[in-house]
Amino acid sequence: MKNLGLLLAIVGLVFTSCEKDESISPIIDITGNYIINFGTYGGAEGSLSSFNYHSKTLSNSTFKAANKNKSMQGNPQYAYEYKGNIYFMGNDRDELYFLNKYSLRQTNNSVTENLVKPRFCVGHEDYLYISCWGGDVWDDNTLSYIAVYNINTNTVEKKIPLPGGPEGLEIANNKLFCALNYQNKIAIMDLSTDEFTYINDLPAFSSYFLQDKESNLYVTLVGSYSVPAITSGIGYINTQTNTLEKIFELENVSQGYASIMDANSDFTKLYILASAYDTDYNLTGAVQILDIASGTFTAEPLVKNVTGLNGVSVNPKNDDVFVMVSQSAAAPGELMIFDNMGLKTGTYDTGIAPSWALFVN
Repeated sequence: MKNLGLLLAIVGLVFTSCEKDESISPIIDITGNYIINFGTYGGAEGSLSSFNYHSKTLSNSTFKAANKNKSMQGNPQYAYEYKGNIYFMGNDRDELYFLNKYSLRQTNNSVTENLVKPRFCVGHEDYLYISCWGGDVWDDNTLSYIAVYNINTNTVEKKIPLPGGPEGLEIANNKLFCALNYQNKIAIMDLSTDEFTYINDLPAFSSYFLQDKESNLYVTLVGSYSVPAITSGIGYINTQTNTLEKIFELENVSQGYASIMDANSDFTKLYILASAYDTDYNLTGAVQILDIASGTFTAEPLVKNVTGLNGVSVNPKNDDVFVMVSQSAAAPGELMIFDNMGLKTGTYDTGIAPSWALFVN
């Protein structure tokens, strides 16, 4: 394979394959994680970076190295590992595309039918549930819906209308929980009937969830660019009773569409982006830490006064914290890594607009 040397040298992946038979799936020993770079909307395409744990190096040519030097098409809004594939929500081109998680090869064309502005997804059995804005949802929030995608037939089987601009999704107790970006409530769909109930009268819009070890949910409560939150922070949802039981108040929880919240492996800490624009429209913020046992935020954030703070993710194997920074939509971003004691262990250049970290099992 022409790119074998490059892949071994800069990605840190070891595999075997047959040059003449491209149908044989290579076997890859993944020695790190992937950074999803959005790129520039309507401009620079997205990309996939990889961090090698052993050599402490980061490569920004991962997708190209695995796909015969071809660039990733479109801008990945979100990436999700499920049943042997990595699925990407293509924002700019209204599509879903996927790679084999071992070879990183894209061997199928993207799916575009019945997918308009896909945002996020979650898997259940042989399906992905995909939140779709459906068009200019900020002008008409009745356009949005949940797309039900069959991973075996590679088709969207149905669209379930859901007004309010669904964003983050999570499944708990046979229910699909849907954060809504344009209504002050959370939608809950019974997976057996596709019928919705709601948690109403939230003090803010919602964006993303984290599920704890008891299948309950933490949700980010955020303002929007035009509608500030009455109370912003982190909400706690009991998924048995479908009620919002607590709110941990925190100013300026990030409005960004990226990994703005993550937990450590034993779910004793949440790391949350809190950022705001100054008078010169510079986005500056901190990574705040919520101690679950006490229900309070630590006196000192992990980092603070960082311009362009864009994402935070936690390595489930060792609790290293990955902080992604995007100071410009036209220039490479940055990855900062901290150990589980909060000590910075490295800073690396990424692709444009790093937004999610994907730790592949």
